[in-house]
Amino acid sequence: MEVTEEDYKKCNSSHPNYFSNIGNSLYRLEHSGAFYFISGVSGHCEKGQRMIIKVISEDQDSSSSSSSPSGGGDSNSATSVAATVLSKLVFVVLCSYLF
Repeated sequence: MEVTEEDYKKCNSSHPNYFSNIGNSLYRLEHSGAFYFISGVSGHCEKGQRMIIKVISEDQDSSSSSSSPSGGGDSNSATSVAATVLSKLVFVVLCSYLF
């Protein structure tokens, strides 16, 4: 489940921003910033089953360059695909600890 930074620090799963227990979940990392995930199973977060994913925008990554690279639209697609693949991997790993 995805939670706020405060809930992440406290392992509080009572008010998640996103929750799914179907096993094959998809979570899109649609903006830059930190995403906080914890296990919703009692006691698992306290035992370390939690993680932070930090998404860095192209602007932050290449702030020294003022011009956009040719084919810039492709990099957004690649970023979206990478985020989708990463989010699936995250949930597979988390679910493997649940069962």
